[in-house]
Amino acid sequence: MVGEAKFLRALFYFDLTNMYGDAPLILDKPDVNTQSFLPRDPKAKIIAQVIQDLKDAFSALPATSSQTGRANKWAAKALLARVYLYNEMWEEAEKAAEEVINSKKYSLFSDYRNLFSRDHENNQEVIFDVQYLYPTFVHSGNGLDVVLRQFNSIAPTLDLVKAYDMKDGSSYTDGKDLYIDRDPRFYATIVHPGATYMGQIVTNDKFINTGYTFKKYSRYDTAAATIDDKNDINIILMRYADILMIYAEARNERLDKPDQPIYDAINEVRNRPSVKMPLFDKTKDNFTKEQMRERIRHERRIEFAGEGWYYNDIRRWKIAKELMNGSTVQKYDGSIIERRIFNDKNYLFPLPQQEVNDNPNLLPNNPGW
Repeated sequence: MVGEAKFLRALFYFDLTNMYGDAPLILDKPDVNTQSFLPRDPKAKIIAQVIQDLKDAFSALPATSSQTGRANKWAAKALLARVYLYNEMWEEAEKAAEEVINSKKYSLFSDYRNLFSRDHENNQEVIFDVQYLYPTFVHSGNGLDVVLRQFNSIAPTLDLVKAYDMKDGSSYTDGKDLYIDRDPRFYATIVHPGATYMGQIVTNDKFINTGYTFKKYSRYDTAAATIDDKNDINIILMRYADILMIYAEARNERLDKPDQPIYDAINEVRNRPSVKMPLFDKTKDNFTKEQMRERIRHERRIEFAGEGWYYNDIRRWKIAKELMNGSTVQKYDGSIIERRIFNDKNYLFPLPQQEVNDNPNLLPNNPGW
């Protein structure tokens, strides 16, 4: 129980620092009298505690969870690898990811689409997820399918659609058919105009915001729906493909030139039986460190599309301003919905006003806010 508590404390504090940077670090039992007006501690101090918590959790937790959905020692090690990666501790990130790989406890699930389905929850790729079970534990709001399909407030953009490579491994360029011969992960992730979804051909105005919706994490696919099935699919926070990509990125950043293990890790992700994208050949492609960095970043965007990691990625890579400031959000037909603004201050969120009202000692706010 102590191991689980430290794992969860590390998980929550890691997310908190990703969004807000400095925060009050509370390690004692909750006490409203002594903790209500604490100032923020430096992010570096919090990350050091997160790392120690995860090391303690790894030592305390069993190799196999006592109950489905509970953290085990390899979940702690996987999260530790992510923490190291986000803080550019390349050697430590590579080693932690390698330990998870060498444990042989996890492997890629063969079917990319069904990796995110209710029928195949808790498969061999899932390291840690949030467990849902209707009607007791449900997604927030009106359910994820309602958000994806009807509200369309979480929606793929035309830019994401164009980011997928062609099936032969070449990049998509304007003039090619947008929906033909793309990376198989595109069809498993995104519903586009002209596709069959829920037994019907998708019209241009089916999904109100961009004309697209996410198939990933939806209860529905091509078959007609006979009932309004409540979506209680588990949300995956860590899976084995991410460990392979963490290993590849950390090792590439550590070395002067990418070696065969880096190629092997990224190729394993691309060679999933339901994906089978062309593999990279060290002798033929001979990527420089910078070229491999771009390949890894692109692969992360495609492999984890719709899972909520890309925003964190472009912020930690310090390219969010370059990619987003002044960029347009476009619908399926190229029409502009909005123009994005991203300035230096957006690398961190502002402190919520209610939190500042309750505790003025949290100030000063993050730079620019």
